[in-house]
Amino acid sequence: IVARRDCMVTRICQSETDLLKSVKLSLPPYRDRDYPDVTYQQLDDSTFAYTVRYALGKPEPGEDSSLFTFSGILRLCGAKGRLEEGNFGADIILEEAEKEFHVICGIFTQWRYGDTLQEGLIKMQEYEENLARLYEEPREYWKAFFERSAISLPDQFLEQIYYVNQY
Repeated sequence: IVARRDCMVTRICQSETDLLKSVKLSLPPYRDRDYPDVTYQQLDDSTFAYTVRYALGKPEPGEDSSLFTFSGILRLCGAKGRLEEGNFGADIILEEAEKEFHVICGIFTQWRYGDTLQEGLIKMQEYEENLARLYEEPREYWKAFFERSAISLPDQFLEQIYYVNQY
């Protein structure tokens, strides 16, 4: 799900533990720019981050370019891992994972957060503590949305096509 609180939650369900071996953190190179300065970190056995810094534009001669900074943080809930850096990203090798666990991801930019990593970690803790609520919010939103925007067509096939193409 994509929660309205600026994070994404993925629920992983395995029939056996150890089926999923790793989770990828990646930042592909930009087409028209040099690859930005990316720092990957393992903060504990379930929290991983990358911080990106890059120039927002080409500076005029004699000017310093302003750097834009953001941090991506990934938290495993019900799993533990270790970070292995590679080309254009890093892998989180899962060392322990329950049959069902969650991966919470958030992006924290300097436009909203002073210290993108530290303030992002506080938000990630809130997300983990309110995981059930994060699942409930989109359910409530879409339930209310469809209650006020549903259509009924005499042709069930056309009605189904409408919903598939509309949403």
